[in-house]
Amino acid sequence: MIDSFHIITAEDLHRLSWQQFEALCAELFAKEYAALNCWLTQIGSDYGADVVLMTEGAGKLIQCKHTKGSRYDGYKTIQEIHSAKVKYSVELDKNIDKLIFVTNAKSLSAKTKVIANQYDVQIFSYNEIASLLPSHSITFEMVLNSLGKKRIKVG
Repeated sequence: MIDSFHIITAEDLHRLSWQQFEALCAELFAKEYAALNCWLTQIGSDYGADVVLMTEGAGKLIQCKHTKGSRYDGYKTIQEIHSAKVKYSVELDKNIDKLIFVTNAKSLSAKTKVIANQYDVQIFSYNEIASLLPSHSITFEMVLNSLGKKRIKVG
């Protein structure tokens, strides 16, 4: 059990549930991109995005994958977030200028990196998240509060 005031570190990434990981990503990237608004997407059919960030004039979509293992094949995930761009840009009537795939896995398959490059999807795996966390001081309480907020619904 993580204390509410505990600041999340890289060592915590595998201890979080997948829902907590998504909320952590929402909080972390909202700070990283100075988002004006940030939402977790609806539970269930999210059309390929788990987090929506709104920045000045544009949106950013994030697809999160939490794994208990150290390796992940994110090929399908890259395709999901890429297809989400059309749905969310129409539903939100905003330009989506960045697609992001975030995972706590320490390594990804080579084909994941190839398709991410082809589809212009930025990848943040364990090491990149570990580098961002010290700059933003996300507490476990912030993660829990994020889970309790109203979610964005499209479709």
